[in-house]
Amino acid sequence: MFSVSLISVLFQGTTLSIVANWLHVSLPFKVKKRSPVDALLSERSKSFLKEIALPENSPLVGKRIVDVDFPKGAIIAIIMRDDKFITPSGTTAFQANDTLVILTESKESMQLIYSKFEISIV
Repeated sequence: MFSVSLISVLFQGTTLSIVANWLHVSLPFKVKKRSPVDALLSERSKSFLKEIALPENSPLVGKRIVDVDFPKGAIIAIIMRDDKFITPSGTTAFQANDTLVILTESKESMQLIYSKFEISIV
């Protein structure tokens, strides 16, 4: 009985991924795992976290954060620039092709950012 179970496990274990690919029910290899922060923001929090790309013609390019009228309750958490992560301060100037990670308290604040600065979701 034990040998039958062992053979069954070995056979099924080695052929399962092959059969799943053949039936087109397998997952891609590069599935992004959900981080604890993703789970927290999507399930419990009423906050919104978005990545926003600044195009070259954005009205923000060349301006410092302190000079921009961001809505209250909106925070630029990080700026991704040239494969580097920048922790922004008030004197940080925006550059073309920056990706901003923005946290807002409401959907309305995020929509205001989109429309006011003519930017789109990444």
